[in-house]
Amino acid sequence: MSHKSINAHFTYLKTKPWFRLFVLWATAYSILLGFFFRQILKDSGYIEIFPNELILPMLMHATTALIFALAISKTRWLKSYTSKVMAVIVLAFSIVGYDGNLQAFAGTIRAITPWLSESDPLGAVSLVYVVVLYALAVAIGVGLERGLNHYKKINKKDVQIGLFVLTGYLLIVPAFSMARILPTIISETSVQAPPIAQVTPSTDKEKPDIYYIVLDRYTNSDVLNKQFKYDNSPFTDFLKDNNFYVNNNANSNYPYTTMSVSSTLNAQYTNKLVTPYKENAVQSRALYHNLIWQSSVVKAIKSQGYKYYSLGSWYGATYKAPLADRQYINQHVLTVMGKSKTLRGIEASQFAQSPYYRFAQMADVSWWPFKIVEQDPIGDLRQQLDVLNYLSTKEKPGGRFIFAHILVPHEPFYYNADGSLSITTNADSVGKPIKEKYVAQVKFINTHMQELVSNIQKQSKGQAVVIFNADEGAYPQVLNDTFTKPTGTSSHAEASVNEDENMTIWSKPWTDMKFGILQAVHIPRATEDDLKNLSSVNLFRIVLNRYANYNLDYLPECQFGLVEGNQKEYNYTSITDRFSTKPDRACQNLSTVPKR
Repeated sequence: MSHKSINAHFTYLKTKPWFRLFVLWATAYSILLGFFFRQILKDSGYIEIFPNELILPMLMHATTALIFALAISKTRWLKSYTSKVMAVIVLAFSIVGYDGNLQAFAGTIRAITPWLSESDPLGAVSLVYVVVLYALAVAIGVGLERGLNHYKKINKKDVQIGLFVLTGYLLIVPAFSMARILPTIISETSVQAPPIAQVTPSTDKEKPDIYYIVLDRYTNSDVLNKQFKYDNSPFTDFLKDNNFYVNNNANSNYPYTTMSVSSTLNAQYTNKLVTPYKENAVQSRALYHNLIWQSSVVKAIKSQGYKYYSLGSWYGATYKAPLADRQYINQHVLTVMGKSKTLRGIEASQFAQSPYYRFAQMADVSWWPFKIVEQDPIGDLRQQLDVLNYLSTKEKPGGRFIFAHILVPHEPFYYNADGSLSITTNADSVGKPIKEKYVAQVKFINTHMQELVSNIQKQSKGQAVVIFNADEGAYPQVLNDTFTKPTGTSSHAEASVNEDENMTIWSKPWTDMKFGILQAVHIPRATEDDLKNLSSVNLFRIVLNRYANYNLDYLPECQFGLVEGNQKEYNYTSITDRFSTKPDRACQNLSTVPKR
């Protein structure tokens, strides 16, 4: 086809209303998509995203762009196509970060709309705000149109081309970056651990419940004593009185939630799984998330006839449980025309920033077809505790594997020791010393866990397996208020933020706090030798050996520290000699990078 015929064909297309509408839609969508990609790329946010979670936000932005294109195309005040292009661009720009801007202007809008009372929901205010943005976009479009009509020397086609180049640039740069990293993320997030081999099938018909409870950032008793000046023995003595084995000096194998829980729930160290990707510039944390979601331990336990119950959190490692027979994870549930979908991660955050969010909060209007039901972190915890109470008192015991990831004593510090809500929730020493806030949450959750243990022991007649195994300890940088220290500090006790990236140079108090974990288990069939090998990575090797006729060897206990910060979580080396006097040659062999 010749250049002249292409030009003629394009000129013909421009006369078609559907094509002009498509261009307006593509213009608005380019802006919305460009900002969406930039937000993901900012601060390496993409390392916690599964690529398929991008689909819903992209469809949502496409719908928004279509609504804008239809509204602007039908506006009779805009005569020229150039003015319509300008108006749709302004409207798309104004909608970026919508909900934050809405809240900032809500007071002003209420002041100029006396018919809206303070009790009216933000959905009503949002409607007024949308109208204002639409009017502003139209006004700018009209202004451009009049300006072009006045200044005849300015060619409208040149202005249109300039606007299209601008919107194209806004999309192309971040889209290119996303296209470059997505194949790597797709490859990494498809990683699964191999099945756990069983030589002889189990014939045991007894299936006592198995509770695996992760209290996030709950450090061990030794650290609580030495660094927090808190004696946790009332809780640990209670557990011992209920036939728990308590390791007061337990340490996690890895420093962060995803690394730690993925290793525990696959009963192996992750070096073989991540080593093929350790040189990648992008190291997706969602790889570890997928190892949790597709846990080989869960699959092995389910193969024995157990039902899997997941009480996850808002965090990506546990906000979804594809293998679960029951999920109790309903933080953001969107319902459209009777169809419900749980929003997670980037889906939830993008929806919460969109114009649809406030309109979906009209749950009190029975006929409204578009609703979202949400729980805040306090509601999440209450639901978890209520479900655990129900499962341990009301439901028939046996044949259940129950995993609960509870974000306490993890900050924010919502709770006082007596369970009342704190007014000083931030991870700082405002209101009271930060270590006191942390200890208050330890006391609070101890009370609930004691009640849970009593319920389980009574319900199961002492036969249930109950595992308390934290994922990581508290952040020493936060709990010691050392994030604000100047760089270049020579003392490891007050290491700078730059030094935080390399855990091999952390002080011993820092590594003790970060790796120290609550570890207490009630495994009735466990032998003395089993308990001598107790560690996070061996927990379910013990359980499978004693309750499912497996014959798994116990792995050496190792601690691995990151050497390049938490953006490079595939690159870790053994720091076991910080915690043990035993030679750590075996642990060095399990490192993904050599010791520096």
